[in-house]
Amino acid sequence: MAYDEAIAIVTLVGSILSFIATAYVLGCFAVFHKNKRSFRHGLIFNLALSGKPSLSNTSIAPADFIANRPLCKSIDFVNSANNTISGAIYVLDRALYSGSACMFNGWIGQVSVQATDFSTLLVVAQKT
Repeated sequence: MAYDEAIAIVTLVGSILSFIATAYVLGCFAVFHKNKRSFRHGLIFNLALSGKPSLSNTSIAPADFIANRPLCKSIDFVNSANNTISGAIYVLDRALYSGSACMFNGWIGQVSVQATDFSTLLVVAQKT
């Protein structure tokens, strides 16, 4: 596939904007986290920040577990950063190269998308 600069730049700008927007959402959750204690808010936070919670080894309620856990992994943030990094490499080099970095990039992308899909499913399935 030939390099198309217009498509590559538009895609890179979209990835950068997603990265900035996710950073803003994470900043808002960091500042206003005490006001949001419901299970649904925890799942929204999960979409922006962390992988799916594991409640199997805990004896506390899901809402308390999600609302009180420390900030750890970043899934959507990682996904947008992942796309921004690979997009920047593609724009600068005008090509992507196969290898371990490419496989790691694909793996990170799939993990982040699966965690986001799982969180979206839980938001929809959660009774209000």
